Amino acid sequence: MMCFSGEPGRYEAKVPLLLNGELSCPYRYLSIEGVLRGPSLVFNPAAVISAAVPLNADVTHEVTISPVDYPWSVHVLYVW
Repeated sequence: MMCFSGEPGRYEAKVPLLLNGELSCPYRYLSIEGVLRGPSLVFNPAAVISAAVPLNADVTHEVTISPVDYPWSVHVLYVW
């Protein structure tokens, strides 16, 4: 049995394939690779650039914030 820490990162394992339970001489090895990504927030667009406007002018931009790879339901709260 293989155990991993659960931390984000790249994991590799080399698993012996046995014939007739022969532990001293594995038939072949099975290589397993995987990447565990950590939770993150994705901003769309990634950057907001505003043009110069007079000080009393209102400027608005729409930005979408999406939670990715969280193991539970996530709600993004913003306060202005």
